[in-house]
Amino acid sequence: MDEPEFHNCLVFNRICRFVFIRNGRNWRSYREYPMLLYIPPLFGLTALTAHEVSGISAVEIFFATISGVWAYRKTGLLHKTLIVYMGGAVLIGSFIGGTWF
Repeated sequence: MDEPEFHNCLVFNRICRFVFIRNGRNWRSYREYPMLLYIPPLFGLTALTAHEVSGISAVEIFFATISGVWAYRKTGLLHKTLIVYMGGAVLIGSFIGGTWF
């Protein structure tokens, strides 16, 4: 997929988010995955593969997590020990899964 088509799919994703985020409802990633898979081809855009959609979702979740930690860093509401233990376990598990499986 070339750069302009990929950019068009991401712009379409942002438009869908703007339309569906209202009345205090939060966007859920379980809605985003099928929308990124099935809706762009309906509008003549290049279809994304499941691997690309998973990557887009993972990057968005990563940056949402980082922004949440950044927003709450001075409030004392973050349990830093839990973050270190769980983050370390996820990081090690990701490396093992990405390397051996």
